[in-house]
Amino acid sequence: MEEYLKLKNLHSLFERNFFLLSSLVVDFDHNKTRVFEIPIQQKNKKVSINISKLSKYTFDIDFNININPVEDNTVFKVKVYLEAKMAEVISLQSFHKNLIDIFPTFKKFGFQKDERTQWNKFLNEFLIFCMKEGLADSDNLPARFQ
Repeated sequence: MEEYLKLKNLHSLFERNFFLLSSLVVDFDHNKTRVFEIPIQQKNKKVSINISKLSKYTFDIDFNININPVEDNTVFKVKVYLEAKMAEVISLQSFHKNLIDIFPTFKKFGFQKDERTQWNKFLNEFLIFCMKEGLADSDNLPARFQ
């Protein structure tokens, strides 16, 4: 029963991430790249979203976050399942401690046994932050991508 509840909670998290992601990226139908900025430690840092269509109902999305020019960019690799209405983090590279400081949260990132859940909870926090604080990179780019 405990494993079922964990799976149910994980699926619920995937569905919440899909909802947030579909609010940020309106049209999944095309391969494209979009850039916007988020405020991190009194400076605006670039975030690029690269969308790659894999099949009719499946997409890969890479969030590339440039936090520190000296270090590698932080990259979320997210698989989006349109038919199931789920978005799942499949990899998180160059996770930077400063990212955790952005979000006022009681979640203890880095201390959970299940890394998959940890990554997806962090994506959820990140997407909420982007929706609230994201800035268009230029005057021509709408707040919601189309």
